[in-house]
Amino acid sequence: MAKYLVIIDKNKCINCGSCAMNAPEVFTLSPNGHSTIRKEYRQNPQNELEGVIPEELLEKVKIAANNCMGSAITIKKIV
Repeated sequence: MAKYLVIIDKNKCINCGSCAMNAPEVFTLSPNGHSTIRKEYRQNPQNELEGVIPEELLEKVKIAANNCMGSAITIKKIV
């Protein structure tokens, strides 16, 4: 099964929260309102802006990326 790298560009994120509304399984908002990847999907626990998701979450993450007002979410197939 394929896996996908999800990256949030903090410079493009406008803190609208649409990613967390569209794919709450993968995205959450930090206390200061910035979008982050949930801990269970982070490759590096210290990097809250990158994570790896399984294929079954891809469609939800694509919806979140397409609805991101800042175009801050990138998805790349890795496996």
